[in-house]
Formats: sequence, structure tokens, C-alpha cells
Amino acid sequence: MNPAPGRRYVLVCRGPNCKAQGSTEVRERLAALIDAAKRESPEADVVVLPYTCFDRCGRGPNVVVYPEGVWYEAVSEADVQDVARHVLGGAPAEHLRADVPARHAAEYAELFAELIPEIEAEVDKRKRPPKKGWWPFSR
Repeated sequence: MNPAPGRRYVLVCRGPNCKAQGSTEVRERLAALIDAAKRESPEADVVVLPYTCFDRCGRGPNVVVYPEGVWYEAVSEADVQDVARHVLGGAPAEHLRADVPARHAAEYAELFAELIPEIEAEVDKRKRPPKKGWWPFSR
């Protein structure tokens, strides 16, 4: 299964180092900005997703725009507007760009292509109300 064609993804690290540096707040703020933009422009097909770790600890919070392959590092809540502007059609936020070795970026691009559908499915499942059913599983 491949990611949806034409869709852009913003993957925000949720590893322990990035989390300690504020990645959860960055992801939540970014998702809120993207959701607001999609209400005004429904054609904007951008999804914000958490990702386990980009193996760039100490440079976080790390954010990757896929499939474009733009890597950002040290993204703060104050920078989120710049990242959102980029993924909604603007120019990349050059002041946040990470210098990532091509091999590292290529390896992660392969992982993203494989894992994004699974991550999206898991996020969708969490948004749905729990099913009522057989009592041991409906608690």
C-alpha cells in the first residue's frame, strides 16, 4: 500500500529527545494550523503525523515533509507557522532546514513510503469512537 497520491505529509518526531524538546506541542500546533487552512481551502491535502524517530537526536524537534524530502530541525512552536506555510504551498523555511546526508534521507524516504499508510490507519482508528461488543473487549 502506498501513501495517497498528491497528498503531502508532515512527519514530526516523537522520540524521547524530540519530545523533551517540545515535539508534541509542535505537532499539535502544526496540526491545528493545517486543519484551519483545510477548512478554508479543502483542496489542501496535507496530513500531520507523528513518527517514532528520525535518528537525529539532539537536533530536534525534527520535522520532515514527505514526499518532497525537506528536513527541518530545531523546530519550535514559534517556527510552526513557517513550516505550515511551506506545506500549504509556500517556499521551504530555509532557516529551519537540516543538512541531512543523502543516504540517510533516502533510507527514511523508503521507510515513509512503507509506513505512512500504517501510521494513518492507526491515527484514524484512534479518532473513531470505541466499538461496543462482547463485554471483555468493550470496557
